Amino acid sequence: DLSTDPGFKERDDEYLARRQLVNRDKGRTPKIPGLTLQTVWMSPEILTDAMWYQARFSGAKMRLRVSAQKEGRRAEDTAARVKSWFDRHAAVWKAAGKFQREFFNMATVGVGVRHYKIVSDAIPDVPDQDKDEKAAAYLARIREVVKTKATPFDMEPVDPATIYFPPDWRFAVQKVQIPTYRLSEQYGVAVGRDGDEVWIGSPGDGVPQDRAAPWKQTVWFCALEMDEYIYHLVYASDIRKSKIMGVYPNYFGQPGFVPVPASRTGDPHPLLAYPPLLAGKYATVPVKNLLGTAKLCAGVEGAQQRFTLEWTGEPGDEPDTVPAVVFGQDGVVTPPKGYKVTRIDLQLSADVDKGLEYIESIDHFGFPLSLRSPEEVSVSSGVERGLILDSIASLLDPPLGNVA
Repeated sequence: DLSTDPGFKERDDEYLARRQLVNRDKGRTPKIPGLTLQTVWMSPEILTDAMWYQARFSGAKMRLRVSAQKEGRRAEDTAARVKSWFDRHAAVWKAAGKFQREFFNMATVGVGVRHYKIVSDAIPDVPDQDKDEKAAAYLARIREVVKTKATPFDMEPVDPATIYFPPDWRFAVQKVQIPTYRLSEQYGVAVGRDGDEVWIGSPGDGVPQDRAAPWKQTVWFCALEMDEYIYHLVYASDIRKSKIMGVYPNYFGQPGFVPVPASRTGDPHPLLAYPPLLAGKYATVPVKNLLGTAKLCAGVEGAQQRFTLEWTGEPGDEPDTVPAVVFGQDGVVTPPKGYKVTRIDLQLSADVDKGLEYIESIDHFGFPLSLRSPEEVSVSSGVERGLILDSIASLLDPPLGNVA
């Protein structure tokens, strides 16, 4: 089970920690020894910068390059048609927002994953070629049949924390926890769980589940994709007791799970192989959350009118009982004889402000400001403007090159 490998466990834990910071989850609430939290401040800048990256990548122009397999006009025309076909589907997928989740994951966790799948309903029912039928006539006959069908394959975004693979990518495994009723709907069979065992029966077997609370009964689902075959397995807690839901030929000839990294380090460790675009923010934002929370808590305490009585006589001469403080009709506080009213000092030094100033001064790890408004540049000629815009757009080339 690759999901129990130490490298992948470390990756999954870090992905969870990163997402808690991105979403300002309570699981990453600052903990400051000796300080009772009056309020909590958690920076939204990782989420904001990730949305900037997502928006800029979505609006960037994607270039698809297709080369002819050999020299000659016919091969070049074929390559041009293939490129046109790719461009059309890339535009449709982009308009449908199918790259959005991948762009967001590239910025926040380091890598997005997409999954290619066959759409069986879109595969045309092509008639066989007659024995004496010429190839040109056969192609003309089936052309209309092929045109009536949609694209026979599609792509879908996948959570990168659910994908496990060896360094050589010869196979890939997706492991997710899923309600049993979803499997029953997908495969047309009854799927249930009895303790540590999973059973599969006919559609009429089992007790219908309450869809208002689908997570009452769940199982682990694994999709193992190899070059030739795809295996779908389910199990309760022990993968050695898994049941096979189906075995399918892999028409792509390779695993359909494809990584879309922001960059590659070449490190074999699953966590270190793909650094996120906002990696620096994970070093600075937790510190900002600590200092900001301490400062806000001090501000809340300072806003409260809290006073105390301080004895002004000789030490040891204080009375056993302290008289009450008198508030006059005009709001003036009159302390008892021998006492004065003092305000409670806040336990907050100037170091907090200086710490915030320092961390802000060294934090240059977010979304590049030059990419937010690349059209707002002062140029003296159209050529110079074009050179500037090209240099700005080149910042998007490495990550987008992994998508196209």
